[in-house]
Amino acid sequence: MRSRHKLNTPTSLAALKAVWKLKNEFFVEQIARNTSVFQFLEEQDASSIMEGRHWLIQNHLINMQCWPADKPLKEIDFTLIPFWIHTKDIPPNQIIRENAAMIESCLRF
Repeated sequence: MRSRHKLNTPTSLAALKAVWKLKNEFFVEQIARNTSVFQFLEEQDASSIMEGRHWLIQNHLINMQCWPADKPLKEIDFTLIPFWIHTKDIPPNQIIRENAAMIESCLRF
């Protein structure tokens, strides 16, 4: 997981615990500047965190990625993060790829 914000602080960890409501504890270790590793005791907890992302803690976007045991950290892609864009009042016949591309072109980060 990479962030421009130091997450291994009591305030940040308390915020994560409150939002995540996990069955078991988790541990955070900062391993490089803007990079921390989260360790979950239960696979189910880790899965629910990854399925529920993106996470915004104290106005900082947290980009969490799984780190396979056979990959060095530098090979993990932190350039993308999945988002769900919710739109209202679009007629069913207008829910098409072309309109999705038009909405995407309006997004700026």
